[in-house]
Amino acid sequence: MAAERLQWLYEMKILSIIIAATALATWDARAEEETAEPALLPSEQVGKRLIAAPRPEYPYEARRLNLAGSGVAELRVDKSGQVSAARMQQTTGSVILDDAALSALRRWQFTPGDPFVFQTPITFEMAPPPPPPPVAPQTAPHRVTIAPARVTPSPKTVRRPAPRPKPRVGDISNPEAEKPPFVGMTKDQALARYGRPKKRTVTEEGEQWVYVLNMGEIIGKAFIPFNFKPTLPRTGVLIFGPDGTVKKFTWDTDKHD
Repeated sequence: MAAERLQWLYEMKILSIIIAATALATWDARAEEETAEPALLPSEQVGKRLIAAPRPEYPYEARRLNLAGSGVAELRVDKSGQVSAARMQQTTGSVILDDAALSALRRWQFTPGDPFVFQTPITFEMAPPPPPPPVAPQTAPHRVTIAPARVTPSPKTVRRPAPRPKPRVGDISNPEAEKPPFVGMTKDQALARYGRPKKRTVTEEGEQWVYVLNMGEIIGKAFIPFNFKPTLPRTGVLIFGPDGTVKKFTWDTDKHD
């Protein structure tokens, strides 16, 4: 009886060792998976997963001090498509500009999937002041004599007005193109305001029009214009319902259902 009990205790001890080793291996595998370094994704693949890219603001303090600079930001995106960490790999030379860039980049959104890391250049640039108007050269007064000439009347020609340029998203010369869309907008209104879309697709949600939005030429134009030049384009999407009007859209940082 004592021998059977000892055999049973021995077998239970062996079983406990096996269970502990299995649990330790599983924990090590999960820990290794969680601490694995995300892959550095090239910009063309990042663009396919990009959903929203809010534009950074040019801080008033930076404009007042005439601060400008270029740098490189690095973002880490988790499985949910949210930016989990953002840092300046190369500073713009100003803490104010770095903070303004990171504040906007942390709000970028991507489609869910494998986590990844990507880098994007950033440029804050003040527009140079306009050149002074040219000064007309001062010359001595002189008299111009024009000999009489015979004028032969030419056939009457009809001048047609020059065609108006088509609106384009991001075109500063077209103020209407800078206005966001709205629910209930018709296709004719969208064409008149933004021009032809970059791409048209039909999904379960409805007909989608995709526009490529300008990446910064109009940022801050109401104050002092500057350029923000990331490598990734922003897109705007209009989704039309069966009645031919916009029922949903994604435009810059705004989302409407």
